[in-house]
Amino acid sequence: MASKTIAIILLFNIVLFTTANAACSINIFPLFSACRKELDGLVSGRPVGSPKSSFCCIGIDQIGTTEATTCLCSAFQMDHSIGNISEALGKVFKFCGRPSDIQCVKP
Repeated sequence: MASKTIAIILLFNIVLFTTANAACSINIFPLFSACRKELDGLVSGRPVGSPKSSFCCIGIDQIGTTEATTCLCSAFQMDHSIGNISEALGKVFKFCGRPSDIQCVKP
């Protein structure tokens, strides 16, 4: 049973990050992972770090708001546990001191 679970998780990651990388010029996995953790912290009321130390915010700063929006919208759309993707990313971007009026276009 454990091997089936691992296989499903690996398949999910391959599909998610292959699709997301098609729209990005960077490897989105580290940024997606960091921003997903930050989102979980924001939802629970306990952010992972401060905007200056958050790997998510640092990654957004390095690649710029426009590319980060494109890449993260693509990646977050594959994570079906997130209801309103634009709202979720808006929270993360607001935490990072970036424009929070994110509008992710449905694929």
